Amino acid sequence: MILTSPVTGRAAALTETPDTLFASGLMGAGALLYPSEGLLRAPCDGVVDYVLPQRYALGLKADQGLELLLQVGIDTDTLNGVGFHPLVKPGLRVRRGQALLTFDLEELRRRGLPTATPLVVNLPASQVRPLASGELSAGSNLLEVTV
Repeated sequence: MILTSPVTGRAAALTETPDTLFASGLMGAGALLYPSEGLLRAPCDGVVDYVLPQRYALGLKADQGLELLLQVGIDTDTLNGVGFHPLVKPGLRVRRGQALLTFDLEELRRRGLPTATPLVVNLPASQVRPLASGELSAGSNLLEVTV
C-alpha cells in the first residue's frame, strides 16, 4: 500500500521530530513533514476516525484496515484550535488527496511552535518503507506500507 504526502513541503525521517514520542517510534512508524502551505490532505482512501477537539490532529482508517495519525505541528495542542479548520468529520469517507484540514502556518511560526508534521501508521518500522525525502508536493508517493 502506498501513502502519499498529505502536504507540500519537505519530507524527513520521523526520528528528526522534536517530539520524543514520535521520534522514538512509540506512536508508530511513518514520516515527518515540514509543510510549506497550510493544507493537509488524505494520504489514502479511507474513513475519518476522529478529529481531536483542539483540531490540530486527526485519525484515518484506511480501506486496508491501517490506522493513521496526522498531526500538524508539535505542541500545537496548546493553541486550543486557534488557526486550525477541519474540513471533515468522524465517519466521513475520504479519497486520497482530499482536503482534510486547513491551518495557519504563519500563526505556528509566529508563536514559535515547530511546524514538523508527523504522519504515523500503527505498524512497526519493519513494515514501513520511506519512498521520498526532501522537497515534495502533496500527493507524491511518501511511504510504502506492507499490511
